[in-house]
Amino acid sequence: MGVFQNAFKSIGEAIEDASSLDVVTFKGSIEGELNTDDLPDDFTKVISRAKGNTNVRVKLLASTQVKLDGDVLAYFDTGITPEEASAHAELVSLAQKTREATIEFVRRVVDMKDIG
Repeated sequence: MGVFQNAFKSIGEAIEDASSLDVVTFKGSIEGELNTDDLPDDFTKVISRAKGNTNVRVKLLASTQVKLDGDVLAYFDTGITPEEASAHAELVSLAQKTREATIEFVRRVVDMKDIG
């Protein structure tokens, strides 16, 4: 695949990714066998290594999904504290700002007036 095809593929993926925003907040403890030679580099790998470990305690506190058309789906656990709810809201706000920056970047790349 050529350079331009790769660029347009990446732009398409960014647009698809920007069409919805999902923020999920968990609380708990995760314990697993880790060593410095093979540390997991993302949360999915941490959870994968923790499977089957009876010491893992994770609780879903909040989940927010925002669609590009403005539809919002939100869940908050009945036991969430005001501090935890505030932290989740801050994560949603940061994710929205990141999404806006991504959309603006794509718009500038596609807008021929900004080229050369």
